[in-house]
Amino acid sequence: MNFKRYSNGDEKDILDAFKIVFERELSIDYWKWRYVDNPNGDTTLINIAWDENKLAAHYALSPVTIFVNGIKYNSALSMSTFTHPDYLKRGLFTKLAENLYLENMDSVDVIFGVPNDNSVNGFIKKLGFKLIKEIPMLESKILNKNYKVTNKCVFIYRFEKEFDELFFLVSNKYNIITSRDSKYLNWRFIDNPENKYQVIAYIDKGRILGYAVIKIYDKDLELIGDIVDIIAINELVLRELINSCFSLFQSKSVLKVNTWFFNNEFMSVLKDFNFKKSGLYFYFIVKNNSGKLKNDIFDFNNWYLTMSDIDIF
Repeated sequence: MNFKRYSNGDEKDILDAFKIVFERELSIDYWKWRYVDNPNGDTTLINIAWDENKLAAHYALSPVTIFVNGIKYNSALSMSTFTHPDYLKRGLFTKLAENLYLENMDSVDVIFGVPNDNSVNGFIKKLGFKLIKEIPMLESKILNKNYKVTNKCVFIYRFEKEFDELFFLVSNKYNIITSRDSKYLNWRFIDNPENKYQVIAYIDKGRILGYAVIKIYDKDLELIGDIVDIIAINELVLRELINSCFSLFQSKSVLKVNTWFFNNEFMSVLKDFNFKKSGLYFYFIVKNNSGKLKNDIFDFNNWYLTMSDIDIF
């Protein structure tokens, strides 16, 4: 069994094995978007176990720029892990991950992720991660009001350089936040080949003071709305953005709205829109890979997180 980093052309074997393991296809367009077109792209963060020419197991990280107390660090999102059915119970995932983390100790400072029920214990007990929060999905079903929309909230179709200024303002406000500059936002939302997002920006006198990214999808013959990402410089802007989201959801006959939001300063706004815990939780885990950062990365209250920070939504 040989462990090797991704080489050009390995994606065919990766996608074939993915289909065998998960019984669904992962498109080449999505794979290329996630791992090659990523603005922080680094395909050396894909580790593969080969049994001669057969892919036995796979583990990948997706690089993310993160700001901790205003200082820029290299981070990574823990991504898909899978083992071919012929190679189960050999500890291949653990070996792949340990090898990847160790060889990138100097280049990847923080690794975070949201593993499923089957793998969360392995990350914690074998790979040095800490579970810092079971993130609750917040849900609202109040979509029968007259939502008045300010003309300062407008749809946009690409993130221009002005959004870099907005991120500069908010990046100094939160202790830990992943990069949301225009280059990243265009990649994450506008150029995404799988999901269709809509973006509402709050613009006042030519200045961008916030934005919300939403997605509408069908589940069990019901339309669901996700507020996937939201940034606002103050409570007023946040309230107007959510109001605009709800107005759009209502016009599309959406029955339920989901989001993640954990800014204690603005939680009263979400209560006004009747957001409550849905009963669905996600395990948020963090690893201090380089050892450069202090324990404040393990305090969930220091993180600004939305659905967009992981790959599920």
